[in-house]
Amino acid sequence: MTKQLKLFISAAIFLGIGAAIWIALIYNQDNSYPIIVSSRPILGFTDAEISIIEYSDFGCPASKLAATEIKKIVRKYENKVKFEFRNFPLINIHPKSFQAALAAECANDQGKFWGYHDLLFLNQSNFSRSNLLVHAENLGLDMEIYKICFDEKIKADVVSGHLKEAREFKLNSTPTIFVNGKKLKNWSLLEQEIEDILK
Repeated sequence: MTKQLKLFISAAIFLGIGAAIWIALIYNQDNSYPIIVSSRPILGFTDAEISIIEYSDFGCPASKLAATEIKKIVRKYENKVKFEFRNFPLINIHPKSFQAALAAECANDQGKFWGYHDLLFLNQSNFSRSNLLVHAENLGLDMEIYKICFDEKIKADVVSGHLKEAREFKLNSTPTIFVNGKKLKNWSLLEQEIEDILK
């Protein structure tokens, strides 16, 4: 075996090991769930001058009402606003809201957050595992990946991070809305706040 051939084989082995390490980094330790770097789902225009952040609970009737109105407002003001949803499950009142939030974040990993968001608010009466999986299936998600995400609570850190933020802001009700960092006294004041900024 020539020296050049030995060097070639050594390089191939080295590259093979490197590729194996890279592949391992793409997956979690159980090699079953792809690490998906999913950005926060945004409605509206990313670089808009008006930033709206809502802390919401999928089990809350008022949050359901706000969700419909906020979508109308975002459509009305088009490229002037950007809207971001953050999870604030009030589990003392709605025990399965944390589970619903996890389910929505798993849908976000496959680019279907807003469709899942709408289905949760349309079906507030039942956040059972079977119903949550049906929503995912109806949206055409990869169910093998989705079930791993949901059952292993892959997105628990995301939901818990939102909860931590809400507690730091001393929030105690949903929905709570911030516009350009200003907390609104009531979500129904959102459109008026936007109009005041745009004057």
